[in-house]
Amino acid sequence: MTLANSGVHSQGEPSMRILCSQKLWRFARAWDIWGTTEPRAASGLLGSWAATRFQEEGVDLVIAISKSTYLTVVFPFREPPGFCVLFREALADALEDLGVPAARVKVELAALEALDFEWLRDSTLRSVLRDLETNCGIELAYHQNLRIVQLNLNEVPHGSLAGHIPSDAVAKLLGSDATPVKRLH
Repeated sequence: MTLANSGVHSQGEPSMRILCSQKLWRFARAWDIWGTTEPRAASGLLGSWAATRFQEEGVDLVIAISKSTYLTVVFPFREPPGFCVLFREALADALEDLGVPAARVKVELAALEALDFEWLRDSTLRSVLRDLETNCGIELAYHQNLRIVQLNLNEVPHGSLAGHIPSDAVAKLLGSDATPVKRLH
């Protein structure tokens, strides 16, 4: 289901796909105000995302992972337009914390200007999101700052690839400054 008018910008460029778990899809399928008339400079290398909504101690949160790297972002759930704003802020924080060059961060954020929400059919991604919900809950028992939580989640292997660490995958795909990431916790 396309929720950004036709799913393309007025210049014919496709929207960024967000593949939604059932918990997020219950809300996203009703959102029909997405899209922008502004052209994007370039497509993001992170590609499409898978996302779920969950509650932890009464707080509604979203966990989203890039399909290409499993980069993980965590942000408060909001209805539009807050969803996109908070998603972009969480992604900007994650990329900055991982030392991604500012010019590349700008391109990745521009890719989230128009979103196309779809049902998540991939069982592997659904499984990874369920595991991340558990890990996120554990992290939240120790840290209330979502920036620290998502940084820590990106330092832990997840997904079906043994030893696949999202922070390493992002550094390889997007490049990073020579200085290692300073852990926030």
